[in-house]
Amino acid sequence: MLLILFIICVFMTYTNVYVKKKPLVSPRIIVWAVFGVTSYIAFLNNNEWGDISILTFCVILLELLVFSLGCGAAGVRNNVVAIGYERSSIYIPKMSTILIIAFLTVVTYIDYLEVARFSGGGAVGLLNIVAQARHNSYVDQTTIQHSFFVLQCLYFSKIIAYVYIFIFLHAWIMRKEVVLLNLIPVGIYFVQSILSTGRTEFIYLSYTFVFMFYMLSRGNHTYRKKFRLVFLSTVGGFIFIFMLLGAVRSGGDGDMLKSLSEYAGCSIIAFNNIIEKNGIESTSTFFGEQTLPLLYSILRSVGLSNKATMDVMPFVYIGDTITNIFTAFGRYIHDYGILGMSLIVFLIGFWYEKLFNKLISSQINGRNLVLYAFISY
Repeated sequence: MLLILFIICVFMTYTNVYVKKKPLVSPRIIVWAVFGVTSYIAFLNNNEWGDISILTFCVILLELLVFSLGCGAAGVRNNVVAIGYERSSIYIPKMSTILIIAFLTVVTYIDYLEVARFSGGGAVGLLNIVAQARHNSYVDQTTIQHSFFVLQCLYFSKIIAYVYIFIFLHAWIMRKEVVLLNLIPVGIYFVQSILSTGRTEFIYLSYTFVFMFYMLSRGNHTYRKKFRLVFLSTVGGFIFIFMLLGAVRSGGDGDMLKSLSEYAGCSIIAFNNIIEKNGIESTSTFFGEQTLPLLYSILRSVGLSNKATMDVMPFVYIGDTITNIFTAFGRYIHDYGILGMSLIVFLIGFWYEKLFNKLISSQINGRNLVLYAFISY
């Protein structure tokens, strides 16, 4: 089943790129390509992990098709590429950037103290502290409990990083200026990503850099030719950081390529375990148990609810590998079942494609580009 799913994903990706001529960073291409990579890596580990069931295969294929239908329902983008970067750029004065750097530095230091406290205080060195904190999160099945103030500052830091990725790329592509000062906020957020103890934030940064480069290089043939190099360099950088963190966590004894393979392919097998155990009906004890933690957090803060949401997914073993990632569909099928999940996936496809079509068919507005990159992963 995994091999068949991989072949279908490759076919659909090829069709969207070369037949329908969709932009490489359009929602449906990203989704089909990601599931193609995941299914292929899981197939390579078939002997150890096993195959997915026919039911899981049908569920995944159905949701991918539903997502594509949602994208199709959003309409066709205007084929005219409008260029208007200079008038829609984001400008932040140099002194303001320096103040922002100071703010990010303070937030990062406070974040570091909280992560070090969560690690138990026995580890020495940034990477070792992060590794110990990650280990503790596995054992306790919880996350670092940041204060409300620090949590909001971390969210704000992420937005700042996205803004400065745009500013740096805009100056580089449109004016051929490399302003290293504008990379410092991104670099500081990179440290915050390490302190998050996971790899998700690195994926966010990598995706944002590639996506914005692609969008800003439209109409600029010189930089459009560099897209492949930028893409491969970004992916290579992510893999290097991934393997570095993995080496620290395992004390240098682990197989880093195996670790990378497990991270990329385990989720589809974990999702298969959910389907085989619970079927395709909702098993949520209350509405939105896994998908609406923010809503219930707000309700609890004002005394309107006492329900505890499942903020951290339960950890499961796939062979000798532990994971709590169940593809993008795991939380939805748990809370809403197959019908509710299909409706949500359709609406997600519709709105992301709608926003993407508007973004790519008009002059690039810096704020809109940053916002889309922030919410689209």
